Amino acid sequence: MKLNLNDKHIVVIGASGGIGLATTKALLEEGATVHATYRSGLKGLADIESDKLFTYQVDVRDRQSLKAFLDSLKEVHGMVYASGITKDNLLMRYKEEDIDDVVDVNLKGAILATKYAILKMRRGGGSIVLLSSVVGITGNIGQSIYAATKSAMSGFIKSVALEMGRKNIRINAVAPGFVDTPMTQVLPDVIKEEYIKRCPLRRIATPDEIASVIGFLLSEKASYITGQTIAVDGGASLGI
Repeated sequence: MKLNLNDKHIVVIGASGGIGLATTKALLEEGATVHATYRSGLKGLADIESDKLFTYQVDVRDRQSLKAFLDSLKEVHGMVYASGITKDNLLMRYKEEDIDDVVDVNLKGAILATKYAILKMRRGGGSIVLLSSVVGITGNIGQSIYAATKSAMSGFIKSVALEMGRKNIRINAVAPGFVDTPMTQVLPDVIKEEYIKRCPLRRIATPDEIASVIGFLLSEKASYITGQTIAVDGGASLGI
């Protein structure tokens, strides 16, 4: 399926590794011009050779930096918010500064990026995709704050979809299950094996599998989809 993104300028926030990097590559392959942000290092972005890729150093916790970046772009037809962190711990052991960090990056950053992107899309419409998580659907021991930020996205996108539909601006979230990324590769094998046992498809996803859904939602092929959180988790959230 060709997504026909040749004339689209798409922002990918948090593009230097994992799902963000896979999404950047997928969008470039579909002909999009990609404006990709990273926080501290280009990582995989440095290996991409394309005259349609533009990179920017942006810390999503810095509101002025985030706004200035999006304000600087002439056109924005789509945005992916792929920035995210987790500082796993039992709630009773969480430090307040760790709670602030997770909320600031995962949720507040997504809200502000959406606000600034919408300001660029008001005349021509566009599509926004936020990266949620299956943990926001099911919960998980030791991830109460992470789960809270991802679960909150569902209510957020529904409200924004209602507000902005008349402007032809769509917003959705993708909730991956376990994905083979640098963030998950450091986890003990026993955790991965337990997930695979509970996953109906009996395997971990690749970043490309998540990126393909994100690309679809950004395209006109998904022109009648908005306000939805789409689980891409091999069935893990079914709870069987």
